[in-house]
This record gives sequence, C-alpha cells and structure tokens, in this order.
Amino acid sequence: MMETAAELCRRAIDHEEGEEWDEAIACYTRAIELAPDWADAHLFRGVLHDQMGQLDKALVNFNQASRLSPADNTAKKLRAEARVERACGTGSKRNA
Repeated sequence: MMETAAELCRRAIDHEEGEEWDEAIACYTRAIELAPDWADAHLFRGVLHDQMGQLDKALVNFNQASRLSPADNTAKKLRAEARVERACGTGSKRNA
C-alpha cells in the first residue's frame, strides 16, 4: 500500500520528534512528489530546513508555499524571518 502525502507528513513529524532530521526531510520530499500543489508540505519542509540552519532551502520552500497559497500569510512571514536570519548570520535554531 502506497502512503498518501498526508501520511508521509505525519511520519515526517514523528521523525522530527525523534530528531531524525534527514528522515523527516525525505518524508516531506516524498509528500511533495505525490502532491506538488500542497502548500503545507512545502511549508513544513521549509520550517524544518530553517530549523536546521539551511536557510536557502527554507526560502525555496517558503516561496513555493506562498505561490501555492497566496492568501495564507504564514509562508510570507516565515520567508521574511528566514531572510533576516540569513542577512544577520543567525541561521541555526536547532543543533542539527
């Protein structure tokens, strides 16, 4: 049985809780492959990239989430915060 994008995102969250960052990113990536127009999957992966200090990757995801769901200001807010972090050199919120 093939997992749905939502199931993969739930699994990614479980990996995050277990501090299994690479596995979480892989689950989000697979979810995006299955549902490329699902803004939340891009947003969630962006948040994790941001927390890992991978600001360029976070920005790519926040930009895509914003394009897919322009009425949702969450991605715009997170994108702005990531830009400030990148400009100030304060990238990593979590020790990866």
